[in-house]
Amino acid sequence: MAEQTFENELVRRFALQKEYLGDEKAVNKTMPLVSVCVATYNQQDYIGQCLDGILMQQTDFPFEIIVGEDESPDNTREICKMYAEKHQDKIRLFLRDRNESHFTKPYGTKSRFNGLWNRMSCRGKYIAFCEGDDYWTDPTKLQQQVDIMEKNPEVGLVHTDFEMSVGNVGHSKWPAEPIVATEKLINAECHIGSLTMMYRRDLFEKMPKLYYQQDFKMGDLPMQIEMSRECKFQYINKITAVYRVLENSVSHNSDIQKEIDFYKSARECRMFYAKQYGIELKEDDKQMYLYIMKSVYGRKDKALARKYFREAKENKALSLKTRLFYMSTLSRFVDLFLKLAYKLA
Repeated sequence: MAEQTFENELVRRFALQKEYLGDEKAVNKTMPLVSVCVATYNQQDYIGQCLDGILMQQTDFPFEIIVGEDESPDNTREICKMYAEKHQDKIRLFLRDRNESHFTKPYGTKSRFNGLWNRMSCRGKYIAFCEGDDYWTDPTKLQQQVDIMEKNPEVGLVHTDFEMSVGNVGHSKWPAEPIVATEKLINAECHIGSLTMMYRRDLFEKMPKLYYQQDFKMGDLPMQIEMSRECKFQYINKITAVYRVLENSVSHNSDIQKEIDFYKSARECRMFYAKQYGIELKEDDKQMYLYIMKSVYGRKDKALARKYFREAKENKALSLKTRLFYMSTLSRFVDLFLKLAYKLA
Protein backbone atom coordinates (compact mmCIF):
# COMPACT_ATOMS: atom_id res chain seq x y z
CA MET A 1 0.00 0.00 0.00
CA ALA A 2 1.36 3.42 -1.00
CA GLU A 3 2.36 5.73 1.83
CA GLN A 4 -0.27 8.36 2.62
CA THR A 5 1.93 11.41 2.13
CA PHE A 6 0.49 14.85 1.50
CA GLU A 7 1.49 14.79 -2.17
CA ASN A 8 0.27 11.24 -2.80
CA GLU A 9 -3.13 11.86 -1.23
CA LEU A 10 -3.48 15.25 -2.91
CA VAL A 11 -3.15 13.61 -6.33
CA ARG A 12 -5.02 10.37 -5.55
CA ARG A 13 -8.05 12.09 -4.08
CA PHE A 14 -8.06 14.75 -6.78
CA ALA A 15 -8.61 12.03 -9.38
CA LEU A 16 -11.89 11.17 -7.61
CA GLN A 17 -13.38 14.68 -7.94
CA LYS A 18 -16.39 15.12 -10.24
CA GLU A 19 -17.91 18.29 -11.65
CA TYR A 20 -21.45 19.19 -10.72
CA LEU A 21 -23.64 18.85 -13.86
CA GLY A 22 -20.88 16.89 -15.60
CA ASP A 23 -18.17 17.96 -18.00
CA GLU A 24 -20.26 18.54 -21.13
CA LYS A 25 -21.50 22.00 -20.17
CA ALA A 26 -20.88 25.05 -22.38
CA VAL A 27 -17.96 26.17 -20.19
CA ASN A 28 -16.22 22.82 -20.71
CA LYS A 29 -16.37 23.22 -24.48
CA THR A 30 -14.48 26.53 -24.51
CA MET A 31 -10.79 26.89 -23.70
CA PRO A 32 -10.48 29.80 -21.26
CA LEU A 33 -7.59 32.23 -21.13
CA VAL A 34 -8.17 32.82 -17.41
CA SER A 35 -9.34 30.49 -14.64
CA VAL A 36 -10.74 32.15 -11.52
CA CYS A 37 -10.54 30.03 -8.35
CA VAL A 38 -13.17 30.36 -5.62
CA ALA A 39 -12.87 28.28 -2.45
CA THR A 40 -15.90 28.55 -0.19
CA TYR A 41 -17.17 27.16 3.10
CA ASN A 42 -19.95 28.43 5.36
CA GLN A 43 -20.34 31.69 3.40
CA GLN A 44 -24.03 31.76 2.50
CA ASP A 45 -24.22 35.52 3.15
CA TYR A 46 -21.27 36.35 0.89
CA ILE A 47 -20.78 33.79 -1.87
CA GLY A 48 -23.40 35.37 -4.14
CA GLN A 49 -21.67 38.76 -4.09
CA CYS A 50 -18.34 37.04 -4.70
CA LEU A 51 -19.60 35.23 -7.80
CA ASP A 52 -21.45 38.30 -9.09
CA GLY A 53 -18.21 40.31 -8.95
CA ILE A 54 -16.52 37.70 -11.16
CA LEU A 55 -19.42 37.21 -13.53
CA MET A 56 -19.59 40.97 -14.21
CA GLN A 57 -16.04 41.01 -15.64
CA GLN A 58 -15.88 42.62 -19.08
CA THR A 59 -13.27 40.81 -21.18
CA ASP A 60 -12.39 40.17 -24.80
CA PHE A 61 -11.39 36.60 -23.88
CA PRO A 62 -13.20 33.60 -22.35
CA PHE A 63 -12.76 32.79 -18.65
CA GLU A 64 -13.95 30.04 -16.35
CA ILE A 65 -14.85 30.10 -12.65
CA ILE A 66 -13.71 27.08 -10.61
CA VAL A 67 -15.80 26.85 -7.43
CA GLY A 68 -14.84 24.38 -4.70
CA GLU A 69 -17.61 24.08 -2.09
CA ASP A 70 -16.25 22.29 0.99
CA GLU A 71 -19.48 20.71 2.34
CA SER A 72 -20.82 23.70 4.26
CA PRO A 73 -23.44 23.11 6.98
CA ASP A 74 -25.27 26.30 5.97
CA ASN A 75 -26.89 27.16 2.61
CA THR A 76 -23.64 27.87 0.74
CA ARG A 77 -23.82 24.64 -1.26
CA GLU A 78 -27.35 25.29 -2.50
CA ILE A 79 -26.45 28.84 -3.55
CA CYS A 80 -23.41 27.53 -5.46
CA LYS A 81 -25.56 24.95 -7.23
CA MET A 82 -28.06 27.63 -8.19
CA TYR A 83 -25.31 29.79 -9.72
CA ALA A 84 -23.77 26.79 -11.51
CA GLU A 85 -27.11 25.83 -13.03
CA LYS A 86 -27.77 29.39 -14.20
CA HIS A 87 -24.25 30.10 -15.55
CA GLN A 88 -23.22 26.86 -17.25
CA ASP A 89 -21.15 28.88 -19.73
CA LYS A 90 -18.88 30.16 -16.95
CA ILE A 91 -18.99 28.07 -13.75
CA ARG A 92 -17.46 24.67 -13.01
CA LEU A 93 -18.60 23.61 -9.55
CA PHE A 94 -17.04 20.89 -7.40
CA LEU A 95 -18.98 19.69 -4.35
CA ARG A 96 -16.37 18.42 -1.90
CA ASP A 97 -16.58 15.68 0.70
CA ARG A 98 -14.70 16.91 3.78
CA ASN A 99 -13.60 13.35 4.56
CA GLU A 100 -11.65 13.56 1.30
CA SER A 101 -10.77 17.27 1.14
CA HIS A 102 -9.12 17.35 4.59
CA PHE A 103 -5.83 15.56 5.19
CA THR A 104 -4.32 14.91 8.62
CA LYS A 105 -0.51 15.00 8.60
CA PRO A 106 1.49 12.51 10.72
CA TYR A 107 2.08 15.12 13.45
CA GLY A 108 -1.66 15.82 13.76
CA THR A 109 -2.21 19.08 11.87
CA LYS A 110 -4.84 19.26 9.14
CA SER A 111 -4.45 20.51 5.59
CA ARG A 112 -7.26 21.38 3.20
CA PHE A 113 -7.12 20.22 -0.40
CA ASN A 114 -10.05 22.31 -1.65
CA GLY A 115 -8.07 25.35 -2.80
CA LEU A 116 -5.27 23.25 -4.27
CA TRP A 117 -7.75 21.10 -6.18
CA ASN A 118 -9.29 24.27 -7.60
CA ARG A 119 -5.89 25.26 -9.01
CA MET A 120 -5.28 21.75 -10.30
CA SER A 121 -8.61 21.94 -12.17
CA CYS A 122 -7.70 25.17 -13.97
CA ARG A 123 -7.32 25.10 -17.75
CA GLY A 124 -6.51 28.76 -18.33
CA LYS A 125 -3.13 30.24 -19.17
CA TYR A 126 -3.61 32.51 -16.16
CA ILE A 127 -5.08 31.87 -12.69
CA ALA A 128 -6.86 34.45 -10.53
CA PHE A 129 -8.37 34.17 -7.04
CA CYS A 130 -11.31 35.38 -5.02
CA GLU A 131 -12.24 33.61 -1.78
CA GLY A 132 -15.95 33.11 -1.18
CA ASP A 133 -16.27 35.91 1.38
CA ASP A 134 -14.41 38.57 -0.68
CA TYR A 135 -15.57 40.31 -3.85
CA TRP A 136 -14.35 42.27 -6.85
CA THR A 137 -15.57 45.80 -7.55
CA ASP A 138 -13.91 46.68 -10.85
CA PRO A 139 -15.44 45.03 -13.95
CA THR A 140 -12.20 45.57 -15.90
CA LYS A 141 -9.90 43.86 -13.34
CA LEU A 142 -9.21 40.71 -15.36
CA GLN A 143 -8.80 42.58 -18.64
CA GLN A 144 -6.25 45.00 -17.15
CA GLN A 145 -4.19 42.14 -15.72
CA VAL A 146 -4.26 40.05 -18.89
CA ASP A 147 -3.22 43.04 -21.00
CA ILE A 148 -0.10 43.45 -18.86
CA MET A 149 0.75 39.73 -18.84
CA GLU A 150 0.33 39.34 -22.60
CA LYS A 151 2.64 42.28 -23.33
CA ASN A 152 5.29 41.47 -20.70
CA PRO A 153 6.48 37.84 -20.66
CA GLU A 154 8.90 38.58 -17.79
CA VAL A 155 5.94 39.41 -15.55
CA GLY A 156 4.51 36.28 -13.94
CA LEU A 157 2.16 37.80 -11.37
CA VAL A 158 0.00 40.94 -11.47
CA HIS A 159 -1.86 42.28 -8.45
CA THR A 160 -3.76 45.43 -7.49
CA ASP A 161 -4.68 47.54 -4.52
CA PHE A 162 -7.78 46.61 -2.51
CA GLU A 163 -9.98 47.80 0.31
CA MET A 164 -10.74 46.17 3.64
CA SER A 165 -14.44 45.92 4.46
CA VAL A 166 -13.76 48.10 7.50
CA GLY A 167 -12.66 50.88 5.15
CA ASN A 168 -8.86 50.68 5.08
CA VAL A 169 -6.78 50.48 1.92
CA GLY A 170 -4.95 47.18 1.54
CA HIS A 171 -1.47 48.33 0.49
CA SER A 172 0.27 51.13 -1.34
CA LYS A 173 4.02 50.52 -0.98
CA TRP A 174 4.62 48.69 -4.25
CA PRO A 175 6.61 50.46 -6.96
CA ALA A 176 4.94 51.05 -10.32
CA GLU A 177 7.49 49.11 -12.38
CA PRO A 178 7.82 45.29 -12.51
CA ILE A 179 10.12 44.04 -9.75
CA VAL A 180 11.79 40.93 -8.38
CA ALA A 181 9.83 40.78 -5.12
CA THR A 182 11.52 38.00 -3.11
CA GLU A 183 13.33 40.17 -0.58
CA LYS A 184 10.37 42.52 -0.14
CA LEU A 185 8.03 39.60 0.59
CA ILE A 186 10.44 37.86 2.98
CA ASN A 187 11.02 41.10 4.87
CA ALA A 188 7.29 41.99 4.91
CA GLU A 189 8.01 45.29 3.21
CA CYS A 190 5.04 44.78 0.88
CA HIS A 191 1.86 42.77 0.99
CA ILE A 192 -0.12 41.14 -1.82
CA GLY A 193 -3.86 40.71 -1.48
CA SER A 194 -4.49 37.22 -2.82
CA LEU A 195 -7.98 38.27 -3.89
CA THR A 196 -6.36 40.62 -6.44
CA MET A 197 -3.58 38.53 -7.92
CA MET A 198 -3.31 36.79 -11.26
CA TYR A 199 -0.37 34.57 -12.21
CA ARG A 200 0.81 32.31 -15.00
CA ARG A 201 -0.34 28.74 -14.51
CA ASP A 202 2.83 27.21 -15.93
CA LEU A 203 4.89 29.03 -13.30
CA PHE A 204 2.81 27.59 -10.49
CA GLU A 205 3.07 24.09 -11.93
CA LYS A 206 6.87 24.15 -12.14
CA MET A 207 7.59 25.71 -8.71
CA PRO A 208 9.05 23.34 -6.10
CA LYS A 209 6.23 24.03 -3.57
CA LEU A 210 8.47 23.56 -0.55
CA TYR A 211 5.63 24.74 1.68
CA TYR A 212 3.69 21.50 1.09
CA GLN A 213 5.96 19.89 3.68
CA GLN A 214 5.79 22.79 6.15
CA ASP A 215 3.15 23.53 8.78
CA PHE A 216 2.47 27.14 7.86
CA LYS A 217 -0.98 28.48 8.67
CA MET A 218 -1.25 30.22 5.32
CA GLY A 219 -0.66 29.14 1.73
CA ASP A 220 -0.62 32.41 -0.20
CA LEU A 221 2.55 33.93 1.29
CA PRO A 222 4.85 30.92 0.67
CA MET A 223 3.39 30.47 -2.80
CA GLN A 224 4.08 34.13 -3.61
CA ILE A 225 7.64 33.90 -2.26
CA GLU A 226 8.42 30.80 -4.32
CA MET A 227 6.88 32.30 -7.45
CA SER A 228 8.89 35.50 -6.99
CA ARG A 229 12.03 33.45 -7.66
CA GLU A 230 10.75 32.62 -11.13
CA CYS A 231 9.47 35.97 -12.45
CA LYS A 232 8.81 39.66 -11.86
CA PHE A 233 5.68 40.99 -10.17
CA GLN A 234 3.66 43.93 -11.48
CA TYR A 235 1.42 46.13 -9.31
CA ILE A 236 -1.61 48.09 -10.54
CA ASN A 237 -2.21 51.09 -8.28
CA LYS A 238 -5.98 50.79 -8.40
CA ILE A 239 -8.54 49.35 -5.99
CA THR A 240 -10.35 46.47 -7.70
CA ALA A 241 -11.64 44.36 -4.79
CA VAL A 242 -12.80 44.25 -1.18
CA TYR A 243 -11.30 41.97 1.45
CA ARG A 244 -14.01 41.19 3.95
CA VAL A 245 -12.80 41.24 7.56
CA LEU A 246 -14.85 38.65 9.44
CA GLU A 247 -14.86 37.77 13.11
CA ASN A 248 -13.59 34.27 12.41
CA SER A 249 -11.04 33.70 9.68
CA VAL A 250 -7.51 32.32 9.66
CA SER A 251 -5.94 35.77 9.95
CA HIS A 252 -8.68 37.39 12.06
CA ASN A 253 -10.26 35.24 14.75
CA SER A 254 -12.44 35.76 17.81
CA ASP A 255 -9.91 33.51 19.56
CA ILE A 256 -7.05 36.00 19.80
CA GLN A 257 -4.46 33.28 20.42
CA LYS A 258 -5.25 31.77 17.01
CA GLU A 259 -4.76 35.18 15.44
CA ILE A 260 -1.42 35.58 17.21
CA ASP A 261 -0.39 32.09 16.09
CA PHE A 262 -1.13 33.18 12.51
CA TYR A 263 1.24 36.16 12.81
CA LYS A 264 3.94 33.92 14.29
CA SER A 265 3.46 31.38 11.52
CA ALA A 266 3.95 34.13 8.93
CA ARG A 267 7.23 34.97 10.68
CA GLU A 268 8.28 31.30 10.60
CA CYS A 269 7.46 31.21 6.89
CA ARG A 270 9.68 34.22 6.19
CA MET A 271 12.49 32.76 8.29
CA PHE A 272 12.24 29.47 6.41
CA TYR A 273 12.56 31.11 2.99
CA ALA A 274 15.24 33.54 4.14
CA LYS A 275 17.35 30.52 5.05
CA GLN A 276 16.45 28.67 1.85
CA TYR A 277 17.41 31.60 -0.38
CA GLY A 278 20.24 33.13 1.66
CA ILE A 279 18.39 36.40 2.25
CA GLU A 280 19.10 38.51 5.32
CA LEU A 281 16.05 39.23 7.44
CA LYS A 282 15.63 42.82 8.55
CA GLU A 283 13.42 43.92 11.46
CA ASP A 284 10.51 41.61 10.76
CA ASP A 285 10.18 40.69 14.45
CA LYS A 286 9.26 44.29 15.19
CA GLN A 287 6.47 44.19 12.65
CA MET A 288 5.19 40.87 13.97
CA TYR A 289 4.96 42.19 17.52
CA LEU A 290 3.26 45.35 16.25
CA TYR A 291 0.56 43.19 14.60
CA ILE A 292 0.20 41.15 17.79
CA MET A 293 -0.07 44.23 20.00
CA LYS A 294 -2.65 45.78 17.66
CA SER A 295 -4.79 42.64 18.02
CA VAL A 296 -4.33 42.65 21.79
CA TYR A 297 -5.24 46.36 21.86
CA GLY A 298 -8.41 45.65 19.87
CA ARG A 299 -9.50 43.15 22.54
CA LYS A 300 -8.26 45.35 25.43
CA ASP A 301 -6.59 42.24 26.90
CA LYS A 302 -4.18 43.61 29.52
CA ALA A 303 -2.74 40.23 30.50
CA LEU A 304 -1.78 39.40 26.91
CA ALA A 305 -0.48 42.93 26.41
CA ARG A 306 1.95 42.47 29.29
CA LYS A 307 2.92 38.99 28.10
CA TYR A 308 3.79 40.02 24.53
CA PHE A 309 5.38 43.30 25.59
CA ARG A 310 7.81 41.29 27.73
CA GLU A 311 8.38 38.82 24.91
CA ALA A 312 9.05 41.60 22.39
CA LYS A 313 11.39 43.30 24.84
CA GLU A 314 13.31 40.06 25.43
CA ASN A 315 13.65 39.63 21.66
CA LYS A 316 14.74 43.25 21.23
CA ALA A 317 11.78 43.79 18.91
CA LEU A 318 9.98 46.73 20.49
CA SER A 319 9.06 49.61 18.19
CA LEU A 320 7.59 52.96 19.13
CA LYS A 321 4.20 51.94 17.69
CA THR A 322 4.21 48.67 19.65
CA ARG A 323 4.90 50.58 22.86
CA LEU A 324 2.08 52.99 22.06
CA PHE A 325 -0.48 50.23 21.47
CA TYR A 326 0.73 48.49 24.63
CA MET A 327 0.26 51.60 26.75
CA SER A 328 -3.11 52.27 25.09
CA THR A 329 -4.29 48.80 26.14
CA LEU A 330 -3.42 49.57 29.77
CA SER A 331 -4.35 53.24 29.99
CA ARG A 332 -7.63 54.88 29.04
CA PHE A 333 -5.86 58.26 28.74
CA VAL A 334 -3.25 56.96 26.28
CA ASP A 335 -6.01 55.15 24.39
CA LEU A 336 -7.86 58.44 23.94
CA PHE A 337 -4.64 60.08 22.71
CA LEU A 338 -4.07 57.23 20.21
CA LYS A 339 -7.59 57.48 18.80
CA LEU A 340 -7.27 61.24 18.47
CA ALA A 341 -3.92 60.92 16.71
CA TYR A 342 -5.32 58.42 14.20
CA LYS A 343 -8.37 60.60 13.58
CA LEU A 344 -6.21 63.67 12.93
CA ALA A 345 -3.90 61.65 10.69
